[in-house]
Parts: sequence; C-alpha cells; structure tokens
Amino acid sequence: SLQDDPPRILVTPFNNRTGDMLQNTLGIITAELITDGLTQIGGVRVVPSDVTYRLYGEMSRAGAAQVRATAPAQDFSAAAREVKARFVISGSYYRRGEGLRIHAAVHDVLQETVVLSLEAFTDDASRPEPGLADLRERLAGGVEKTKVGLEADQLALAELEERLAVAHEMAETQEEPSTAERD
Repeated sequence: SLQDDPPRILVTPFNNRTGDMLQNTLGIITAELITDGLTQIGGVRVVPSDVTYRLYGEMSRAGAAQVRATAPAQDFSAAAREVKARFVISGSYYRRGEGLRIHAAVHDVLQETVVLSLEAFTDDASRPEPGLADLRERLAGGVEKTKVGLEADQLALAELEERLAVAHEMAETQEEPSTAERD
C-alpha cells in the first residue's frame, strides 16, 4: 500500500526541455544518480531503475539511449500506484545560456502534493556533473527531512488513536447503569 513503512520512492526519468534530442540520456542519468543516492538513506525503499524503465516502456538499461526521456505528470501517479510508491521524484532540464537548469520535485502521491521543489544549475551543458551532484545531495537531504516528518506524523496519529480509544472506553463506562441504579 502507499502507506507502507518505510515509504517507497519512484524516480522517473527527467524530461528533456532543451530542444536537443541528443540530451535525452541526461534525463536517464539524472534519475539513476538520484536513485543511487537515495539508496544510501536508511528508512526508505527506492524502486529500482530497471522497474522504472519498464514502467515507461523500455526493456533494459542496454537500451538507455532509446529510453523515452519524457515522463508526463499524468503518468507518474499511475506508475507510483502500480509499484506502491508513496513518493515520486520527477523533473526536467532546460538550456540556460551555455549551461543547464535542472528542476526536481518530490510528489506525495497519497496527499497529492509537492513536498519539495529544487533547482540546480550548471554553467556548461557539456559538463552537467556538478549540478547533478548538487541536486542529488539536496534531494537526499530533503527526502530525509520528509521521512522524519512522516515518522512524527505517524507517532502523533498513534497517540491520537490511543486517546480516542481511552475516551471511547470512558464514555461507554459512564453510559452503563450502576448496580445500585438497577436494583
């Protein structure tokens, strides 16, 4: 279920918005780098890249150059539900002068919200590694904070459920007539 503990994360290939089809593989590389970085975090499960490729119509990493680097927003919610992922990381990259602007968002599929949105920049589109490394690190930190927030929410919910059970029990006890009243 989407509420599994620990939560599952699906990282989609990033969308190429540069207008240069030769840059398509960057979307796959970005997703793989982020996936690899997230596997370093305890308490989360990351959907493997090959499963992600299958979801987006490709058979293996061998065909990575052919992977469709467009993961439309309407696709990721259904894909997340198929693999029981609570969170989806998606993104796009754009030309910015001689460099690239890379945008990423973490979506909570259950709550239908964006919980984190980040951008990274590179000055040289032919060398995106520094921007990708920065984005990967910041996403990992953001996912870690989101995970801690979820744990706090789960504790608060458990405490609330316990208080409601006690209140319900007290209400039932007060409704029962005492033995003196029955006699």
